This record gives sequence, C-alpha cells and structure tokens, in this order.
Amino acid sequence: MADMPDRCGSHEQWLEVLAEVIAGRDAKCPCCAADRLRLAVDATHPGGRATVSFWCDRCLWGLMPNVVAADRVARFAAMERTVEVPDYRIVQPG
Repeated sequence: MADMPDRCGSHEQWLEVLAEVIAGRDAKCPCCAADRLRLAVDATHPGGRATVSFWCDRCLWGLMPNVVAADRVARFAAMERTVEVPDYRIVQPG
C-alpha cells in the first residue's frame, strides 16, 4: 500500500495487541486501526513446537513469526488450520 509508512506502531504496541487477541478480546491494528488482525499457528513442528504469525490483513504489518511451545497456542491451532500467511512487513523492536 503506497500510503503506509515505513514503520507502523511500536513493537510494544503490537505485543500489547497480541496479548489482547490471545486473551480473546477484540483488538484493532496499532497501525491502521482496522479490525482485521490475524493469528496463525503452524503446530506441525516436531518436539511440541509451533510457529506463530501475527499480522493485520489490511495494512500487512505484524510481528516476526516466533516458535513457541505448542501447548501455549493449542486453541488457536485448532481454529487456523489452512491459513496462508502473507508476505507482511515486520515491526522491529526498539
């Protein structure tokens, strides 16, 4: 999107919004204020690990995908079986 800045919301704001989503509360994108946040979980890794991706479907900004213990995100893995993660821009810490 041509009207989007080089940086969109702070890393801390994105982490706060992610915590809201994980807690089951409604949240808006810290960049564009849309309610199109997505959380995708790939729990197919061996050893009980899962990759978590979190982004906004409107502005395509989000957090860097992270590997976590699969049991921490099991309820999301059940909901997001076939989500295709787009090539979104990463909000950097600092």
